[in-house]
Amino acid sequence: MENVENFKLIDTFDPIPIAAELKKSQFWDWLNLRRNDPTLQHTNVKDIVLRFQSIMYDSTYQTFFESLKCEDYFSQRYHPKTMNVVYDIFPIHLLGRVMVANLKPGGFIGFHIDEGNYAKKHDRYHFVVTSNDQVSFTSGNETCHMNPGEIWWFNNQALHSVVNEGKEDRIHIIVDVWK
Repeated sequence: MENVENFKLIDTFDPIPIAAELKKSQFWDWLNLRRNDPTLQHTNVKDIVLRFQSIMYDSTYQTFFESLKCEDYFSQRYHPKTMNVVYDIFPIHLLGRVMVANLKPGGFIGFHIDEGNYAKKHDRYHFVVTSNDQVSFTSGNETCHMNPGEIWWFNNQALHSVVNEGKEDRIHIIVDVWK
């Protein structure tokens, strides 16, 4: 990759124990916020939400775009290896949202820009657990392929999308960190 304006490889980790833990998880889509609204471009993604803003009876999507305070969810207890790899890279006091996202074969995340005050105050990182050669991640005018075991920063303030044209799942741990 020649340009690095929108993608930066920052570290590596062992994805094998995380993949095994996530394969056994019963928490896929226990909270499917991103799939509920087709305008959010994530209807093809299954998530495990581990840390997020508080969900209250009067929460709206605008709340999630603007609110900065995140909290740990009970689902972390069932994913200790996943959380430990996150904590090995980032201290807990810097964390925003932490989610695991699975883009199935043939799935895509349409072009969008992450909106609101929350997105402006956090950097977004992807810990690649599983992938295949037919996954392409575009941000701005750059396209990147991310391999299992890599940790990438990417510019979610640029227009971005993901396509999985392969035969294997693309599973990433998505971690937001205070700028």
